Amino acid sequence: MALADGTARTISAIRTLLGLPTGRIVRRSTLADMFETLQNRVKSFMELTITADVETANFTEIMTGGTKSAGSFKFNAVPTALDTITINGVVLKFTAAASDVTTAGTTAVPYIINIKGTAELQSNEVATQLNASTHASLTIATYDGTTADTTGVTVDMPGTVGDEFTLEDTSLTIAATVTALTGGVDMVAKAIAAAPNLVGGVTMSVSADVGNAVTITGQAVDANGADLAEATQFMYFLSSDAAGQAVSAAPDGGIAMGTDGTMIVEFTAEVVGWFTTEADGDFDIVVTDAGAFTSYLVVMLPSGRRVISDVITHGA
Repeated sequence: MALADGTARTISAIRTLLGLPTGRIVRRSTLADMFETLQNRVKSFMELTITADVETANFTEIMTGGTKSAGSFKFNAVPTALDTITINGVVLKFTAAASDVTTAGTTAVPYIINIKGTAELQSNEVATQLNASTHASLTIATYDGTTADTTGVTVDMPGTVGDEFTLEDTSLTIAATVTALTGGVDMVAKAIAAAPNLVGGVTMSVSADVGNAVTITGQAVDANGADLAEATQFMYFLSSDAAGQAVSAAPDGGIAMGTDGTMIVEFTAEVVGWFTTEADGDFDIVVTDAGAFTSYLVVMLPSGRRVISDVITHGA
């Protein structure tokens, strides 16, 4: 059975048509170039998926809640030349020169911030330059100069670790609201139970060669490993190797559904197709070949993972 002309369907279109579920919930937290005061404690936030079997349910841990640390600088007036502020160890000096945040940001070689005509313009200029900086001690926060004469500072990642971000002023015209950001609250772990009747895998067994026919019997299971209680659909292909990296030649007697399940379409005759299971999630597929033929059935899960059968051997 062939698809209609002009139907170069993408995988996403097929997933939408089938109403297939999305993948598992994961927590993904990546934070590069942590500011210097924390470099010895936090190297990176890495992709992490934690699962635990609790009684009969699978759980995935995600992080939720938490509050970001925040603080601000208030410009009581326009800074005078050579006034400075220090943000998380990075020194900013106000001068008549053009702003430059490509320097080392040290006391000896500070960032240069151009002095503006009003406190409001000055606040906006500081925020603009800080957001443009690539300094590791500054890129972990976001800066807001849209509130009148105040430059707001908010650490991007929730948690008490952000409370170690420091602010320091050395001018009567500039006032830091705090010497270190405050308000950070750590995120907490929350266990989410896997939803029932979502496809979590497939179990398969392979029969011996009987009259040139080998039957692969399968059962769709949910995320907890229990048999699925409803029909579902899978794409499949025959592979010539146990890792499922190569598509097999077609068996000379073809491939067909047995007593359980229905073939929807074959994309490549006798090799690649799409089938639906019985109402209780089981299926059987029969591969027939009169010669010495070896293959593996590869079933594609909605998550993109593959389940590969044991070897299918003809002519043994």
